[in-house]
Amino acid sequence: MNSKRLQKALRGALYILNFAPGIVLAGRFLLHDLGPNPIEEVLLYSGFWALVLLLCTLSISPLVKIFALGWLMPTRKWFGLGAFFYATCHLLFYLALDQELNLDWIVEDVLDRWFIFLGSGAFLLLLPLALTSNKMMLRRLGAKTWQKLHLLIYPGTFLALLHFYFKKAAKNDDQEPLIYLGIFVLLIAWRLLRKLKRK
Repeated sequence: MNSKRLQKALRGALYILNFAPGIVLAGRFLLHDLGPNPIEEVLLYSGFWALVLLLCTLSISPLVKIFALGWLMPTRKWFGLGAFFYATCHLLFYLALDQELNLDWIVEDVLDRWFIFLGSGAFLLLLPLALTSNKMMLRRLGAKTWQKLHLLIYPGTFLALLHFYFKKAAKNDDQEPLIYLGIFVLLIAWRLLRKLKRK
């Protein structure tokens, strides 16, 4: 297999991997394998994969620049849309299953629980990125405006990480979210250092 075919095959594999968590979750649902608290399980599962794919999205540029893996660049969009898909599932599971579409409960929960408020903010920041991810919106907005808009991924990811941290910290289990926050800080630091070197 030549280099271009290998790269294409690897891109295809990464694209398919975006669907793997959803397929696993659907399989667990069909097999009644969601544990004693299935609502909490699907919320944690969908939120976890949204966060992981957001970090994967932010990792593509460093991988491309450091290791000269230009063929990876198209996967950044796939990971970003995958993250938004799982974030949307997370939100829908919360609204429909946890809150039973009761508007009073939802408003009270958002105002009373800090991590729910942060998660709502993260989703609202990521929403315009998903809506403008296609080439038509890139042409309509113009490259500069489009690029500025897509900088929202940074505060969006940060709020998502805080959402995860405060959710876990409430149960004295903050080790995992701190690891992800550390990865995020490293990714941001790499970008800042790169900008400083160009000046």
